[in-house]
Amino acid sequence: MRKILETEDYVPVPPMMTEDPFYRMTYIMKQEIRKHKWIEGEKGRRLTWGEACKEWIEKHQPAFEKFINETLKS
Repeated sequence: MRKILETEDYVPVPPMMTEDPFYRMTYIMKQEIRKHKWIEGEKGRRLTWGEACKEWIEKHQPAFEKFINETLKS
């Protein structure tokens, strides 16, 4: 799963993995990091993928995980 977040590019995975909940969470995180990178780019900040990943994980991952956990409890 970690390889999925190592690059902004599409990472091929076996079809059976797309049903894996951890794959889905990682895919959603990647989409959120892409959004973060785009938003920061609109503000004039040109982040590399590594910078965007690190920044999103530090600033947004805890709230993201809390949201997911609360959603799954329902």
